[in-house]
Amino acid sequence: MTRSFMLWIEVLVQTMPVAHVARLTGVHWHTVKAIDYQRLKREQREPDRQGLKRLIMDEFALFKGHRYATVVVNADNQQLLWVGEGRSRAAVRPFFEWLGVEA
Repeated sequence: MTRSFMLWIEVLVQTMPVAHVARLTGVHWHTVKAIDYQRLKREQREPDRQGLKRLIMDEFALFKGHRYATVVVNADNQQLLWVGEGRSRAAVRPFFEWLGVEA
């Protein structure tokens, strides 16, 4: 697979579901997903903890039933800060440990 073909897949997957990109390009679904995962790792930056003033914390259902995830967002610029499985105090403790005492 050439680098330019992989770049095309990266562009497509930002506007289409992975299954559609796989069907369009003839590349296996898992390969498209792996290419997109590498792109995300390359582009994703560590959120800036220094300027945090206000947080938004919400939960959402992962599947039908009672499995949840918690998401934390910077209220000032809507930057995603953290996502974790669960909605209990214990589940969100890793976020506050990442945030640190000084914040």
